[in-house]
Amino acid sequence: MAIEIVLKDLVPIEILEIVESIKVRGCRQGVDFDFAYTPERLELFYGDSYKRFTTFKFYNEPFATWFIIKYSKHL
Repeated sequence: MAIEIVLKDLVPIEILEIVESIKVRGCRQGVDFDFAYTPERLELFYGDSYKRFTTFKFYNEPFATWFIIKYSKHL
């Protein structure tokens, strides 16, 4: 079972810094966690806009708990 955590409104360089900090803790991408960045988008036809966000998926509860505590200001 995976634990999904969404961080809002961070630019790609910030996301890459977070990914690096996760790897430094011993997490392996594709094994312990995955992530997907969704860029900001404006739909001109409908007038809708979507803020950027990144979804992190953890396969290990202790890593997910650490992540939530460390990055809770971006939830």
